[in-house]
Formats: sequence, structure tokens, C-alpha cells
Amino acid sequence: MKMLILKLYLSCVKTLISLFFCFISLFSFSQKVVCGPLLGECTDSSAVFWLMTKNSTDLVLNGSNFGLDFEILPDTNMSKLFKKYKAYKLLFSHPNVSTISFSINLSKKKSEDYSYEIKSKNNEFLFGSCGFIADGFAKAYRAWNTTKIYRSMIKEPADKMIWMGDNLYLMPFYDLKNLKRIYNRYIGVRSNKDLASFLSSGIKHYATWDDHDFGPNNCEGDFENAHLTTSAFKNFWVNPISKESFGVSSVVKNGDVDFFLTDSRTSRSVSNGTYLGEKQTAQLKRNLKSSKAIFKIIVSGSQVINPLSDHESYLDFPKERADLINFIHEENINGVLFFSGDRHHSEIYSEKKENYRYDLYDLTCSPLSSPKHNLKFSKFLKTVGDRVDNSLILKKNYGYGKIILIDNQKALEITFKSKKGIEISKFIFTQEMLGY
Repeated sequence: MKMLILKLYLSCVKTLISLFFCFISLFSFSQKVVCGPLLGECTDSSAVFWLMTKNSTDLVLNGSNFGLDFEILPDTNMSKLFKKYKAYKLLFSHPNVSTISFSINLSKKKSEDYSYEIKSKNNEFLFGSCGFIADGFAKAYRAWNTTKIYRSMIKEPADKMIWMGDNLYLMPFYDLKNLKRIYNRYIGVRSNKDLASFLSSGIKHYATWDDHDFGPNNCEGDFENAHLTTSAFKNFWVNPISKESFGVSSVVKNGDVDFFLTDSRTSRSVSNGTYLGEKQTAQLKRNLKSSKAIFKIIVSGSQVINPLSDHESYLDFPKERADLINFIHEENINGVLFFSGDRHHSEIYSEKKENYRYDLYDLTCSPLSSPKHNLKFSKFLKTVGDRVDNSLILKKNYGYGKIILIDNQKALEITFKSKKGIEISKFIFTQEMLGY
């Protein structure tokens, strides 16, 4: 009798173990969209998406809009480097529609439906920088990383998000050795549920980079594997592309607000005095001069005005910086603001000189999900330089911008919000403040 009970017990255990591994197998090998579709550049006649899948067969796309043409561009690097993961860019051409609807066949038996509004809903936008997410090897650096801020950002009624650099952190001495490790870091970060939900929430995403998504900390343009990080960045983001674009720079039109996302790494060399470099600076000048927007926001990886000398800044390149700023004032280009990231705190600095037609402002917004400053350094920050009153923020935050009317004149309202979406501080930039 005891032997019979033992046999029945062992049989049950074996069955449970088999069922467990069967479940794990089904879970591990299920086809799914890991991240995306992430909406990028949209025009009156086209839209671009990015998405990443796991365990899927070759992607099949079906457009439900009448007259909708599309093209699937697979990331060949991803296919060569990984068996489980695949990434694609989806290019849609359309006859001036406001919504794009399509379905993605992940396998013969599984498909997912999507619908996106591609017309700009408003002039409202989000912005931020420094989005460290602990994954794999990076957990040794920050095991208790939180990404709740992206849940709050999803709820905002904005049309687009401007990523201002350090959008992920490539670990030095490990990730930066080859393309597979660089891609593996991107895959791990994009697999984070909070971030993936935000990236695929339907708003448009535009990005530039800083040192940590380009190379080692505070690196310059001569980083030996810059061609690898450049390739990865361009494959994981869907920024506007033009023949004039230098490095990863781009221009984003937003009605009354134009964004000029600069590449502050590819030409960076303190010894040569180049931050943006001659070619990119000339391109930026042309774009500023031709812009019809009221507000022209130049996005820089490093701060532009903060005088703190032991951190990276555009002030480290005095000749190039003076050339650009003098051009802005001499050519009567009104409405220019600088946005920057990098510093793991937020603040606004202003700069006023006799030859300036109006004061310059640099709005720093950081960090999103990266660690905030420790208490000792936070106390030090409170005593540094001249900054706009009540603008220093020493905790995780993001920026929210929108156009408002003051006495029937358009102004730019900037609100800094906590990781819970609660307002921390608000600032208004009128046209009169910016040269009009």
C-alpha cells in the first residue's frame, strides 16, 4: 500500500513539474510586441513607427485605411545579433488622413490591432533627460531604480516628447565593447514595462543624445566606437531625417514652437574648441533664420549658461558659443530659448549682456528616472551662481510646455512636475521677454 501511495505521489510530482516547464516554455516563447509601436516623425503625407518584437516570425502588416501605403524596414543588426528579438521601422504614406489604423501579424495565429492619431492635437509637449533604468549588469549600479514617472507622463495630454540626452546609460567597460552589447542594453531598457507603455502611448517621440548614450562619461567625438552607438541610436529612434542633418541632430516643427535638437557629441573636442562643430553650427544658423515659429528652442546635451566650472558646459567652448549667440542677436532672431539636461537636477539660468537684444534663458530638466543628487551635493548646488528664483529642483521631474494667451498674445508656459505628475513650479516666457 505504501509503495502504491509513493508511486502515485511521484507521478503527481512529475506531472506538476512537466506542467510547470510547459507553462514556462509557453510563456517564454509566446510571440509579443515588447515595445512600440513608437510614433516618430509625422507629416501631412507620412508617418514613421518603430517597434520591437520577441519570438515572432517575419512581421506582416495590414493597413485598414483606404489608400494607405506602407513599407516595413527590418533592423538587420538586430536580426543578425539576436534570435529572439526583432525590430522594425514602419513607414506609412497616406493621403492626408488624421488617423492610421493597422494590424500586425506576429505569427499565423496571433495578431494585434493599433490605431494612432497622427495629426497634431495641440502645441503641448513634454521634455526631460537622464532616464537610467536598471537592467542586467546595470543593476549592480542601482538595484532599486524606479520608473513610476513614466506612468505619470502617459496621462499628460501632450502631442510630443523631447528626449534631451542620457536616454539610457551604456555601461563603460562592458556595453561599449561591441554592437551586440550596445543593442542588448537598448533591448533591456525598452523592455521595461513603464517605459515601454509610455513610448507606445501614441504621442510622438524625438530624441538627441548626451555622453551616456554616445559613449563613456564626459566623452568626446573621438570615442573609438562612436560609429556603433550612432548606428544603435538611429535604429532605436525615429527622428526626422534630412540631407542636412549632422550626426543625430534634427529639427522638429511644432506650430508656434520649433525644436532644434543638436548633436553635442559627434564633433565635441575641448582641445579644438568645438562643441557642435562648424558644419552643424552653420546648419543650426540656417534653420534658426528660416524658422517661422514664435518660440525657437535649441536643445543641448550640456548646459549653456550655468557658470559651474567642474561640469560639462557650452561655456567650455567660448569662441563657438559666442559666435552662435552673437548671430542670434545680430540677425534679430527672436524667441530663442535653450533647453538642456545632464545634471540630475532642474534649474533655469538667465544671461544678460549689453550686446544682447534680450536675455538668454537655459532651462535644464533632469532627471527622469536616474538617481537624484545625494544630500551633500544638493546643499552645494543651492549656493551656485545666479539662477531664476524658485527654479532649482533636486528630485525626479519632467517638463510640460504649452502655448497660452496673455492679453491676446501667445506666450510659452513651462511647468515642472514631480514623478507623480504634481506641479512643482511654473514659469511663463512672453514674447516681450524674448525680443519681440
